Amino acid sequence: VNETIKTAADHLSNDLCRRSVDLEMELDPNLPIIQGNSILLQRAWRFLMISAIGAMSPQGGSMRVRSGSSSQYVEIRFIDNGDPISSARIDHIFEPYFTPDENGRGGGVSLHICQNIIRQHGGSISVETSQRNSTCFLVRIPILADT
Repeated sequence: VNETIKTAADHLSNDLCRRSVDLEMELDPNLPIIQGNSILLQRAWRFLMISAIGAMSPQGGSMRVRSGSSSQYVEIRFIDNGDPISSARIDHIFEPYFTPDENGRGGGVSLHICQNIIRQHGGSISVETSQRNSTCFLVRIPILADT
C-alpha cells in the first residue's frame, strides 16, 4: 500500500509544487498485506490527492497522508487544510458528476470512481470535515487473512 501511495504522490509532484502544497507522508512501514490491484489503488490515491489540491487556496496549503492498521483493516487517511466541504454537500460527495465546491470547481466523477475502486477491494471510504478548515478522507481496506 505504501508504495502505491508514494507512486501516486510522485505522479503529482509537479502539481503539488505548482500549487504550493506541502505533502507530508506518515506511512507505517509494517503494514499488513492486502490483496489489491496496485494500478487501481494508485489511481484512487491520485484522485484523492487531486481533490485535496483542488480545495486549496491559491496561496497553497498542506496535505498529510497517513497509513496504519487496525485489527481488520489497513487504514489510509488523506487530510488537507483546503476549503472545507459544507455539511449540505458532504452526503453527496461520492455521487457521479457532483462537485464538492459550491462554486462548481472540481468534482466530476473522480471521487465516484475512487469509491468504486475502494469497494472493488472490499473496502470503504468516508469523509469528515471540520470548521477548522480540514477535510479527512478515511479509506479502509481489509487485511488479507492468513491462509
